[in-house]
Amino acid sequence: MRKKQDAFAAVRDRYGILPAVLLVAIPISVVLCILFLINYQVAGGGGYWVYSDFTMMWLGGKGILDGADLYNPVDWKRLHDLYAPIYRDNPIFLFPMPAAFLFVPFALMPVNLGATLWLLLGELFLFVVIGDFVRKLSIRHPLALLGLFLLVAFFSPIPIIILTGQYSLIMLFLLWAVYAFMKRGQDLLAGICLTLLILRPNPFVILLPVLLAWALWKRRWTFFVGNGVSGLFLLAITWMMRPGWLTLWLEYVVGNSGKIHDYGPITPTLWGIVSDLGRSLTLNMQTAISAALSILIILVVLWMVLRHRSLALDAVLAVSMALSLFVTPYAWNYDQVLLLFPVFYALVLAEKLTAEKRRGVWVAAVFVLSAWPYFLRYIAYQRDLDTFSGLVPFVVLVLVLGTMHLIPERTHETVL
Repeated sequence: MRKKQDAFAAVRDRYGILPAVLLVAIPISVVLCILFLINYQVAGGGGYWVYSDFTMMWLGGKGILDGADLYNPVDWKRLHDLYAPIYRDNPIFLFPMPAAFLFVPFALMPVNLGATLWLLLGELFLFVVIGDFVRKLSIRHPLALLGLFLLVAFFSPIPIIILTGQYSLIMLFLLWAVYAFMKRGQDLLAGICLTLLILRPNPFVILLPVLLAWALWKRRWTFFVGNGVSGLFLLAITWMMRPGWLTLWLEYVVGNSGKIHDYGPITPTLWGIVSDLGRSLTLNMQTAISAALSILIILVVLWMVLRHRSLALDAVLAVSMALSLFVTPYAWNYDQVLLLFPVFYALVLAEKLTAEKRRGVWVAAVFVLSAWPYFLRYIAYQRDLDTFSGLVPFVVLVLVLGTMHLIPERTHETVL
């Protein structure tokens, strides 16, 4: 980074500010153009995006623009008939109503172009997050940085996100933003980002209450103000537009015949694994075993963290993120991109270790980001069922806790 700054300063001093700005702007513009063209090829290839998850979210934005009732099956079907007649996904909009506003700008354009820009936005957010993490690492060699970039780019959730258009990359960025703002003492902004994070709550079932408890313990009252005021504002605005939407959404997602009830047994989580291995058991028995195991694992992890006294904010977020994705009743493979936060936490924490132990952490991290998820995906293709991918967050959890255990000092200081 220092060399880049020196090069910029040298060009500026010799030729002026405009050539120096062009030195930076031209390469960035070229990269953005290449990404745009690649994304458009993916988004527009054979009309595939008409069938993607992005279409559902794009229709939510269209519904806001058209004044449609996103939680009325008749209106939702009408939106499909108008804009995506050959695609059917859910009888109503799958997400909380404020999430639909995220897609209004993209709904102003055709689905392929909207999908292209949506992908580009997610990729830019990913660069920001990973760039911030990499700055904390000691690696500086260009080939090593390229290898790390490729490792992240081909982490199994990333291709899935690119092919489906899910907004898990936005969630990763918001998770990072919550941490970054809280670390800098900008708790009001952190609380607002947490409100946006809750728009897809299922991957954060442990992280959300843990973070709120941590903020309460630390007396970060401004954080609660930002979260509470922004949350009430979004709820009030959307409730005025469509009274009762929250009740309808909750009924569809968590009701007796909702999404969690129907798809929970096949998700890549602890609950999916238990349902898979316990097919001969009744649904109530599977649920009871899953809940009991979840509580047991949460208690064990809590004991390990408190025993190590690792109560720094990044440690709390890293552990609770991996734990959330393992014990949540409902999450999919693309949500596992959020595991990049705990994995990089382990890598940065390993900077405090001896060279031999640090290499061990790196080998484990490379395994978690490459061979392990693809091995489980291979098994899934053979079985036509992907519950065992729930072991990805479990191994990440072990990686984080194991790395914390290797640190001799007990500290409340952040490392990310």
